[in-house]
Amino acid sequence: MTERLIEAHKFIDGMTKEEEVGSRRGLPKWLMQGVLYGTFLALIGYTCGGMAMNAVPGLFMAGFDVVVGTTGFLSSIGIAYTKDISE
Repeated sequence: MTERLIEAHKFIDGMTKEEEVGSRRGLPKWLMQGVLYGTFLALIGYTCGGMAMNAVPGLFMAGFDVVVGTTGFLSSIGIAYTKDISE
């Protein structure tokens, strides 16, 4: 009997809570910031990597500009996520 009363109280307590309105959920703020900053860093990294490859062709591997751009993009998303979870 007491178990049923406990369940009934839980059910009634759940009814009094405000229901969350089902809204469209977008991307998290940190992910949007990371993608925007990452795109900017990827462009800068790609340009600088391409200039470095042209300046000293024997020192840098082929595709160095793509590697630098990708690293900038991914690191920006990582930094945005780390800042978000540390707050």
